[in-house]
Amino acid sequence: MKSLQQISLQLIAESRGHTVTNNARLWLSAWGELPTEDEIASVKLEALKIRKPMTLGNKRYHEEIAGFTLSETDTVLDGKFVRTDERSQQKISDGLLLATRDPDNFSRDWKFSDDWVELNAELMILIATKFEEFQQATRAKLKAKEEAVASATSIEDVQAITWAS
Repeated sequence: MKSLQQISLQLIAESRGHTVTNNARLWLSAWGELPTEDEIASVKLEALKIRKPMTLGNKRYHEEIAGFTLSETDTVLDGKFVRTDERSQQKISDGLLLATRDPDNFSRDWKFSDDWVELNAELMILIATKFEEFQQATRAKLKAKEEAVASATSIEDVQAITWAS
């Protein structure tokens, strides 16, 4: 990943019609001048707006794979923690496929953190549906954060946007 300085120098060089190497000294020696304060100020905000979505996306991914607890299902699944790491996501998808393909004959033993539950098709579909709702919530949150970054008009505004806020 490029540093904020590298992104800033690249944007300044491009605005002047030049290309820039990753080495700031070569850039300065090639054109013989430092960027102006105005150029630095105008580019720093844009550089932050480039990097911030990457940071937020990383936070979203970590939330997605952290898992969630089922609630308000009015089933034996209420209070069960669902793992959502990449391996578990595949198992949920596989279970959903099999449950919808042959719902009358679907039955799986599913290990939750505290015990085993025998899942019928209805419960497997419920887990997959709740998982998709969980994922969609993280995507919607990321979309809103990215839109806030795009519309930010100051460095402070961008810096104030965090995954937790």
